[in-house]
Amino acid sequence: MKKSVALTALTAAAALLAGCSESTKYVDSQGPDTVVSIDKVDIQDFAAAADSLLTSLYDSPAFLNSPRKPAIIAVSGISNETSTQFDINMLLGKIKKSITRSGKAEISAVVGTTQDALTKEAKAAQEFESGKTSNNSHDFTLVGKILESKTKAGSTKQTTYIFQLSVIRVATGTEAWSDEKLITKQGSKSSVGW
Repeated sequence: MKKSVALTALTAAAALLAGCSESTKYVDSQGPDTVVSIDKVDIQDFAAAADSLLTSLYDSPAFLNSPRKPAIIAVSGISNETSTQFDINMLLGKIKKSITRSGKAEISAVVGTTQDALTKEAKAAQEFESGKTSNNSHDFTLVGKILESKTKAGSTKQTTYIFQLSVIRVATGTEAWSDEKLITKQGSKSSVGW
């Protein structure tokens, strides 16, 4: 009898715990139900930074005097100078996709961090066969950094991530465009919503 009561109580407790646990669900990657981490860059931070910086780039006259239409951009790199590890391609992928869809520029697959070995070989073979070599394979270079600034007041932590991007004109070695986006998060611990 005691075993039966204990078994029933355990079964009821297990069912109660299972009913109280929150199930996993899909949420919009840029929506208000995503988890906001105070101590790391989140996917929504990459999206907000890319959107803001690219809007600024497209509103600028950076590509007006480009020798080619669309201009060709080589990605030099974006360095992560924060205290956390993450794949920089989460930001770079959004930037490359937006730039190529804009029609204002194309991303070089021959020079820079986005090199593709087959494309590079094909270009070299084409130049060899034609007897012409192109010294200027791109018009602009994209460079950037992600920095952070942390502070604390009592139990409240604040982290600011600074996303900096620049487009350098290869012919002159000058900045054709430069901007930064600050993402500041504040709280005592990670939470859902923003």
